[in-house]
Amino acid sequence: MFCGGKFSLIKKVYLWLLFSLLFFMASYECYGYFYNPSIYRLDPILGWKAKPSFSKDLVQKSKLGEQYPVHHETNALGLRTYGQDTKDAIKILVIGDSFTMEPYAGNNQMWYAAFADSLKLNGFFGNKNIFISAGGGGGWGTLQELLLLKQVKKEVNPDIFILQFCSNDFINNHFEWEQGNITRSQKYRRPYLGPGGEVKYSDSLFAPLWRNSIVGQSKIFNQVDILTQIIQTKIYNGYGPIYPKLIQEQFEQESLKITTTLLGEMREQLNGIPAYMINCSREKNGPNKYWVDMAEKAGFIPLASASNGDVHWLEPLGSTTVPDTVHLNFRGNKIYGELVAGDFLKNHRIQANLRK
Repeated sequence: MFCGGKFSLIKKVYLWLLFSLLFFMASYECYGYFYNPSIYRLDPILGWKAKPSFSKDLVQKSKLGEQYPVHHETNALGLRTYGQDTKDAIKILVIGDSFTMEPYAGNNQMWYAAFADSLKLNGFFGNKNIFISAGGGGGWGTLQELLLLKQVKKEVNPDIFILQFCSNDFINNHFEWEQGNITRSQKYRRPYLGPGGEVKYSDSLFAPLWRNSIVGQSKIFNQVDILTQIIQTKIYNGYGPIYPKLIQEQFEQESLKITTTLLGEMREQLNGIPAYMINCSREKNGPNKYWVDMAEKAGFIPLASASNGDVHWLEPLGSTTVPDTVHLNFRGNKIYGELVAGDFLKNHRIQANLRK
């Protein structure tokens, strides 16, 4: 009787612990779904994409702890917008990664909003309105941006296109290079350009977990993955193991070719409208040092002033311009957008003088 009673008590304790754990997990998922929702959802083609018709008021912090409000909103296409979409408006389509889509600043505080305001202030388009549509996703690579362009170009019907590039796109565009990375939430979901020009995805045994519509969007699952990444970054002192020099150089050269190919196809999709390319990185090593030549080879007009080493948008106001060590808050976006606008206007003045 005593042993049976003891076993029954242990069983009740285990059941209570199991119920408590399940209750906590369900509560955490519900809290995340209703009160702290992601701005993204999983997508079978793009891997992940911005939620359409999404609106959320957030409170962000600068690196110094200064709080500021952010209103993040997307339209039915999952694009952030700025300006008035009037009949005669100049429509500008922007596609990029976290510097374009992450909610570190509100729609009217982003760099492309500052860019549009600068053009209007200079009267570049006369009295016409400028309407910005901006899409992309945090951690996106060039193929994802190309696929999004194909999806939205008819609906947006842009007059001008701007691609926001980053140096990490080279890794994101190269399948073998990125598979050594610890960013499972990206490498297991992202589409890659296959050797025959086809779109392929990771064939890892674990990839289906990250691509699953239930498990892959679980707050707990992703939080555990993030904590694991933090531990791994300390082990690797970065986002993955360091490759031998020859392999690293091989990956860089291959990625440069892949990225140039993707940019060329992107340019073809734009049917001859003006297409510009900017860079949120100012790295002078690796393949990023070739980005201007790569852009021009693909038919883009590079606007490089903002990414020059002697001009940096993070430094004029110090750490009050960033919410973390990389991205821009409303101050940093304003500086960056005005630099891009200055380069845009300078380019057009040069072209006008050449035509004289």
